[in-house]
Amino acid sequence: MNALPGARLALAALLGALLAACGGGAGGPTLAPADFVAMAKTAECRDLGNRLFLIDDSFVFWDVSGSCPDLSPVRKLFGKTPSDQLCSQTGKPVGVVTVCSDASAIPMFHAILDHLDLPDLGLGPSHRVQAIPFQNQP
Repeated sequence: MNALPGARLALAALLGALLAACGGGAGGPTLAPADFVAMAKTAECRDLGNRLFLIDDSFVFWDVSGSCPDLSPVRKLFGKTPSDQLCSQTGKPVGVVTVCSDASAIPMFHAILDHLDLPDLGLGPSHRVQAIPFQNQP
């Protein structure tokens, strides 16, 4: 009795379902850095800094700051699209406010916030972090 072909078929079906659930299937969104660049180029208060980072080809981190009256930087972690905001940190008159809509993104977001000065944003060698180059001109 050889159950191996049936097990392989079941495993392939399971992996396909997991991939589709994670947005990796044919119908799932794909990450388009150009969408994030367009967002960053049109942001208000970006004259002091405006950086985008691609993380593991699955996330985008945005760090923007400017000389607006509140002088507060805005930092955001996104999924595959600009509308898929996972976490944000903004300065308010009452202090810094951090909000995460996805609890699984909290550890990554806090690691990044603690290591903004490092090329890998503090995520280490198990993650691929790349700056998304663009000109910060209106």
